[in-house]
Amino acid sequence: MKLCEDIQEHIESLYGIKVGESACDYLIDRESVLTLIASNQADVTLPKELFLVNNAPEDETLEVALFLDHDLQQNLTTHNPLENLSRKNISDFCTLIEGISHFVYYLHKAALEHNITQLEMELQAEIDKFLLLSLLTRCEHLPTGQLLALLFENYQLHKHLGDEQIERYQQASQLAARFCHKISRDIQEKRMPELLQKIREFYPLSQQEKIDSILN
Repeated sequence: MKLCEDIQEHIESLYGIKVGESACDYLIDRESVLTLIASNQADVTLPKELFLVNNAPEDETLEVALFLDHDLQQNLTTHNPLENLSRKNISDFCTLIEGISHFVYYLHKAALEHNITQLEMELQAEIDKFLLLSLLTRCEHLPTGQLLALLFENYQLHKHLGDEQIERYQQASQLAARFCHKISRDIQEKRMPELLQKIREFYPLSQQEKIDSILN
């Protein structure tokens, strides 16, 4: 999927990093997901995106996989959001960004042997959605204030999430909203050097360091 390659390239460019692997090479289908999660229920409901990690401490190997719903891929291929962002594709585009963000962030942190939490991955994915929608798409019809509201106030969570997952997503969204408000002026006024400095300083921080940076 060409759009996967484009989004990964843009994320890596924003943060000045290279993870050395392509998310496209780690895409798996629904049947493979069911095998990995040991489910024999053919009618099990999967989210449109899943980033899967398997650590094998006995041989220190790390296995990752990315699932993107087939209909999502078809929709984004037919309605490319980089050419025309609309109601037809914005939700699926955000889901795609989330998956690629998880892939890049996890591999980058793992290569540095840093601890990685689900909260910081979700936080970073929310920030990446805002950045890519702001910088890559034609959002003249969607001012920054409306985009912030769309991402951080009017979102809907997957109905099958557990209480712990819901709490984590809500915390990540609240933190991301505050950070994105801070950098929105740089985007509006096209101050790219200042924007890049801020997001590149923020990206490698630990979860607690990110929270402290946002709240202080």
